[in-house]
Amino acid sequence: MNLFAKRFQTTVLYRCDFTSHLATSDGTREIVIRKLDPGEVGKLAEVNEDVLVPLEISKFEAGLQCYVAELNNRLAHYSWVQESGKHILDGTGRTRLVRDGHLWVHACFTAVRARGRRIYPMVPSQILDEYSARGFTTAWIYALESNAASRKGICHVGFKIDSRLRSVLFREFTIPLP
Repeated sequence: MNLFAKRFQTTVLYRCDFTSHLATSDGTREIVIRKLDPGEVGKLAEVNEDVLVPLEISKFEAGLQCYVAELNNRLAHYSWVQESGKHILDGTGRTRLVRDGHLWVHACFTAVRARGRRIYPMVPSQILDEYSARGFTTAWIYALESNAASRKGICHVGFKIDSRLRSVLFREFTIPLP
């Protein structure tokens, strides 16, 4: 068993205060953004063939919402939203309590066939619009520092860098670094 670090990584944590978010209308008629019905969870494989359906079902059972973008009547993107409980920041070895009025957007994925159409920023933008109308005040999202495309989309929506979270990944676990 290899006890040495598999890799080091930095995750960039972003915050958006709804008072600074401006509604955007980058959408086109060919892209439809909506909440996914739990009975449609198997369709997430249209976006990511590696999706684990039982894991996605457990997210619905935990009260999370899944927003999807459809392109030409096929799912092209999904983003999960958590508005209560304890949020696990994937790949960082950290958790955060979801505070009242806050939400976490995470586990976002765009199908390869749909990349380059700015779908990724459209979905979080609609999420912010809907949750702002419901009285939420702050949204959080994160991406690996090495994922330039996601980070650009996140900033396009109006998120600002809050912090950088450094971690060391081993085969079976992750340790947060200061």
